[in-house]
Amino acid sequence: MSTRVSISSDLSEIYSLEDRIILEVGNSGYDESSVFAVRLALDEALINAYRHGNCEDREKQIQVEYEITRQQVSVAVEDEGEGFNKKGLPDPRRGARLMEQSGRGVFLIRQFMSSVRFNEKGNRIELLLDRKPNLNVNSHGLAHWTCESAEVLELDPGPVERSPGIVFDSIMGLLDNGRTQILVDLRFLNRIGSAVLGSLVGGAREAESRGGRLVLVRPQPDVDRVVRASSLDLIINVYADIKIGLENIRQTVNQD
Repeated sequence: MSTRVSISSDLSEIYSLEDRIILEVGNSGYDESSVFAVRLALDEALINAYRHGNCEDREKQIQVEYEITRQQVSVAVEDEGEGFNKKGLPDPRRGARLMEQSGRGVFLIRQFMSSVRFNEKGNRIELLLDRKPNLNVNSHGLAHWTCESAEVLELDPGPVERSPGIVFDSIMGLLDNGRTQILVDLRFLNRIGSAVLGSLVGGAREAESRGGRLVLVRPQPDVDRVVRASSLDLIINVYADIKIGLENIRQTVNQD
């Protein structure tokens, strides 16, 4: 059952509620990395509501709705502001925005959450974090875990930089085990080379030949820039978060 809380645009109330939610996340058995992810995303969402939505006006309220289970953390934050055009939100990974310090909140939230959604007005953000079930590490040291009907393969910069070929080998390992719907999570990579790009193209083509699908999710700014500069995004779809990638895979499967 979800909990609904209304607080004023006051930092002491904001941080008190944040601490309460984070304590409940920790008590629900989530690991340190998941607790950190929720804290960062929640802090960004609440401060954005306080500063940009309600303009630090203490007379205005922030509505928070959250539910924490053993499988999932969901939090919605809504302010009384005018909202914003989410489609026109500047991408901090593009051009001069790379050098600016502001405007990175939503991008950071997407990097740590499984899914991020906005209402039509743009004054409500919904955050979702799925617990990683059945986390496995393959023989190359890369972690992978099942999310609904797909397998998420996390690229660890250490092993990948030492042996780029393990990306293709890891994809092939999943395909050979019947995991034909694959999301390659790029969020840990700060850079990407031609060998890894080639492995991703080869893996995507192999997945398609087996009636499957491979997509990329959560690229860091420099990686995203290289992916698009190399036109890899014309071959493999790239998505901001895991849930959007899953939706694309589902739609493709249904069409087939």
